[in-house]
Amino acid sequence: MKRFLTSVTLVGLLVASPADGALISIADTTFGPDSVTRDTGTGLEWLDLTFSVNMSYDAVSAQLDPGDTFDGWSIATLPEVSGLFTNAGIDYVVGSFVTQATTGPTQTFINLVGNTMGPPEMQADGHFDDENGVPGDVGRARVFIDGNEARSRIDLDWYDRQVPTPTAGTWLVRVPEPMTVLVLGVGAVGLGARRRRR
Repeated sequence: MKRFLTSVTLVGLLVASPADGALISIADTTFGPDSVTRDTGTGLEWLDLTFSVNMSYDAVSAQLDPGDTFDGWSIATLPEVSGLFTNAGIDYVVGSFVTQATTGPTQTFINLVGNTMGPPEMQADGHFDDENGVPGDVGRARVFIDGNEARSRIDLDWYDRQVPTPTAGTWLVRVPEPMTVLVLGVGAVGLGARRRRR
C-alpha cells in the first residue's frame, strides 16, 4: 500500500510540475487527428485555431454550451495565452511587436496550433478573453513569419467581439480529463523507472 501511495504521489508531482514542458499534437474525438495541442508544462489542451477562423468572438462564445460545437472548451485568458507562448519559446510583450531570435520555434508553434493565413503565409492569430472589462473589445495574440523574420504580439482590447476576422480564430483551451492525465503520469513514471534500471 505504501508503494502504491508513493507512486500516486509521484505521478501527481510529475503531472503538476511545469519542468521540462513540451507542446505535443494529439487527436481529439470530435475534431480529428492533430487537432489539439497539449502543453505538458501547464497541463492545458489547445484547439487548433483553424476550427474557429472567420468566426467572431461572440459566435464562438455561443458555441461553448454542452452539445454545441465547442462543448468542453473555454475561451483562453491572457495568463493562459501568455503561458502557452512562454512554453512554446515565443518571446512577447503586451502591446508591442517582438522579433524572435530565430524562425524555428515560431514555425513549429504555428504548425501545432494552426495556420490562420494559409500557405505561403504563416500566422497563428486569435482572440482571447483579456478580462479587461472594456465593452465590446477582446484581446488578440498572434505570431507570424514575415520573410525571414518571426514576430509576435499580444494586445488587449484589440478586436470587436462581434466582427468575424477571416485570418484569425479564437484561442480555445480545456483541462484534460483526469483519466488522461493519470495515464500520462503513469507512463512518465514507467519511463523514469525504466531509465533508472539501465
